[in-house]
Amino acid sequence: MNENKRKLLIENRVLVIILLALQIALAILVIAGAGFVFYCLGIAFALISIIIALYVAATKSQAEYKIAWMALILMLPLFGSIMYFIHRIQVRTNRFGKAFSEATNKGLSQLHSNKKLLEALTISDKPYLPHACFLERNAGFPVFTCSSSKYFSSGQEFFSSLLQELANAKKYILIEVYAIKQGKMWGEILKILEQKASEGVNVRIIYDDLCSFALFKKDYLEQLEGKHIKAVAFNPLKPSITTSQSCRNHRKAFIIDGKTAYTGGINLADEYINVHEVHGHWKDTAFMLTGEGAWSMAVMFLSLWAFCTGEAVDYRAFEPIQENTDADAANGYVQPFYDNPFDIERIAESAYLNIIQRAKRYLFIHTPYLIIGDSMLNALTIAAKSGVDVRIITPHADDVPVMRMATRSYYRHLIMAGVKIYEYAPGFMHSKLIIADDGVAVIGSINLDYRSFNLQLECGVMLYDSPEIQSMKADFNSNLDICNKITKEICNESVFMRILQGVIRIFSPIL
Repeated sequence: MNENKRKLLIENRVLVIILLALQIALAILVIAGAGFVFYCLGIAFALISIIIALYVAATKSQAEYKIAWMALILMLPLFGSIMYFIHRIQVRTNRFGKAFSEATNKGLSQLHSNKKLLEALTISDKPYLPHACFLERNAGFPVFTCSSSKYFSSGQEFFSSLLQELANAKKYILIEVYAIKQGKMWGEILKILEQKASEGVNVRIIYDDLCSFALFKKDYLEQLEGKHIKAVAFNPLKPSITTSQSCRNHRKAFIIDGKTAYTGGINLADEYINVHEVHGHWKDTAFMLTGEGAWSMAVMFLSLWAFCTGEAVDYRAFEPIQENTDADAANGYVQPFYDNPFDIERIAESAYLNIIQRAKRYLFIHTPYLIIGDSMLNALTIAAKSGVDVRIITPHADDVPVMRMATRSYYRHLIMAGVKIYEYAPGFMHSKLIIADDGVAVIGSINLDYRSFNLQLECGVMLYDSPEIQSMKADFNSNLDICNKITKEICNESVFMRILQGVIRIFSPIL
C-alpha cells in the first residue's frame, strides 16, 4: 500500500476518533456534574443540535439521508454537528461535480438517437417503452439494436471470453474497474495488454484509487507507461476530509475497438474467477454486447478519461465503422447507461423502480447488498402484494459484517409482504441484475444499496426482448437449488439483534 495514502486514511480516521472522544468527554462531564460551565455547555449543544437537525429536515436531500444525519446530530450533538458541516460545506466537492458533469455532457453529445427505433418501440406498445423513453429523453442514453450479445453466468466464463477478445484487438482497449489486484487474472490480462501495446494498440485503464492503490504505486504506473499502457486513478485520495472522497468509481467496463464491450460485477482479482476463495464460492455475472451499444460504453469511458486526466479527447478517433444493424432487431435492443452522484436524476434507481413498478408476472433480482430507501422498499412490497412473483438472492457469506446486518434488517418486512428471499449458500453472491417478465432486464455494476444509487459512479445495460434474458432467468432459477430460503422464523432475531439491525439501518446512508 502506498505509504502516503495509508497515512491519509489513518489521519482521516484519527480526526473522527478525536471528535468522538471530545463528545464522550463532554457527556461524562455533564453527567458527572462537573461544574456549572459544563452544564451550560451541555444545554447549549443540545439546543444547537435541535436547530441543526431542523435545518437538515428542511434540506432537499433524500429522506433516509436526512433521518441518518438528524439521528446522529441529536444523539451526539458535538460530533454529529461538526461532521455534518464538514460534509455539507464543500467547495471542492462542488467544483469536482461541476467538472465531472461538463465532461460527461460532452461525451453524451457524441451519442445520437435513432428515432426510428424509438418510434418502432412506440408502435409495438411494449410494456418496456417507458424504460427506454426515460433513459433516452431524460438522461441522453439512446436505444440500439444488438447484433449479438452473451450472458456469462460466472467469472470464469467471462474471463475466457475477455482474453480472446483482447487478443483480437486492432485499434484500442479500454478498461475501467473498481479494483485490480495482483494474481492470475490480472497477470494473464496484463500479458496480452503488453503485447497489444507493443503492436500499437491504444491501451488505457481507469481504476478507483481507494480500492487499487495497493497495486498502482507510482513506480508501477511508470512501468506500465514504459510499456505504452496508460493508467489513471479516478478521484485520487488527498489529505482532506471532503465528501468528494466518498464518490468512488464502481463501474466495470471492458471495450475493444468500440465494437465489443463487457460489463457486470467483475473486478480484476482472483476471487472473481474462483482461483482464490475469500468468502467461499464467488458468484458473479457479466454481459457482452456488440455493435453501436459498445460504442456507447466507449464514450462513457472516454468522458471519464477526459475528466481524470484533463486531456482533450478526440472522440472521432475512437469511433468504429458500424454496420447497419436494422436487420438484427430480432436479437433485441440494448441501452447502456451510467449514473453518478452529480445528476439531478437518480438514473440507476429510477431505472430499477420503473422495472419493479411495471412488472406483471415475475421479478428476479441478484444483489450483494439490500440496503434500500422507502421508495424501493414500497415498490418491492407493492409488487409482491399485487401478485408479482418477487424473488431476491443475496449472499450467505459476509464480506462486510455491518452491511450484512443492514441487509438482513429488511428481510422480515419484505417476507411479510410476500417477497421470497434466498441466500446463496456456497458463498458470496456478487452479481447485480434484475429481470422482469421475460422482456426486460438490467445487468451491470449497480447494487441495491444507498451507495450505488447516490454516491458512486455506476453503469449498466438495459435489455429489451433479448434472447439472453432467458439465459439470465435460467441461471437465476438454477441458483435457487443451492440457496437457503429465508423464512419468517429465521428472521425472528433476538430483541438486542433487532435493535442493533435497526440502528445500523438508520445510519447506513452515511456509513
